[in-house]
Parts: sequence; C-alpha cells; structure tokens
Amino acid sequence: MGLRGMIQKTTSIRGERAERKRRRTRGQDEGPSPPKRPAWLSQQAAAVWTASLRDLLAAGMVIQKADAEALATYCDLTAQARELSALAASEANPTAKLKYLRLAKALRKDSLLFSDRLGLTPSSRARLGVHPPKALTRNRWSDFRREIENPYAGM
Repeated sequence: MGLRGMIQKTTSIRGERAERKRRRTRGQDEGPSPPKRPAWLSQQAAAVWTASLRDLLAAGMVIQKADAEALATYCDLTAQARELSALAASEANPTAKLKYLRLAKALRKDSLLFSDRLGLTPSSRARLGVHPPKALTRNRWSDFRREIENPYAGM
C-alpha cells in the first residue's frame, strides 16, 4: 500500500517556486510611476485627469502607462458632458436645450462605463478587490486617546 496524502515534490521544484515567489515580491516593492497626462486633453479634461488620478492613487489603485488612454478618454468624456450641460443650462430654445441634454446623457453613460472599468466607483473597487493603503485608514481609538490627552488642541 502506498503513502497517504499528497505526493512529495522534489526539492528542485520547491526551489524554483520559491525563487519565482521571491522575484514577484521584489517587483512589488517598487511601484510603477503614474502615467503622464496626454497633451491633447483640454483644460477641463486635464483638471478631471488630475482629480481622478489623485483619487485612484489614494484609493490604492495601481495605474500604469497602459491605462493612460482609457483614463484620458474618461476625462475627455466627462469634460465634454460638463460643457454640454453648461450649454443646455444657458440655452433659451427648448429644442436646442433638449438636444444638448441628450448628448450630455450619452456622454455621461459612456463616462460611467469607463469609470467602472478604471475603478473610479466604490463598487468597481470592491469587485476588483482593491483596498486603500493602511496609512490612509484612520484609527478612531488613537483619535479618541489624543482628544482625551489634549482636549483643547482643536480649539
């Protein structure tokens, strides 16, 4: 009768797996640099780019250069939708106003799809399994202790 349990792996296979794991963890220490903003973005889209990139990095998302085009498209769609909404608000003609609002609605729908793919919504981050870095989470007990030790610090 043979031995029970899983078949033992040879030491060479174990060593290869351990080396692969070490290489993987070594690469995780140095995070990739965030992508640069494309030059073709308008000023409004550039503002959306800056805010979105800051929010993604604060949420713990890893944004690489390959994601730059999708993020730029999201920013451009969002900026165009805002511009069309502003035009609709200033328009007196109801037919033109409705036209602008329909276009803005279509752009916002596409923008929402991109935001879901990029992890800009809380539900998409939960689905992707992204958690904020530990430094960003607050410890209520240490806040309470600080308040007890120095009650007049906030005044």
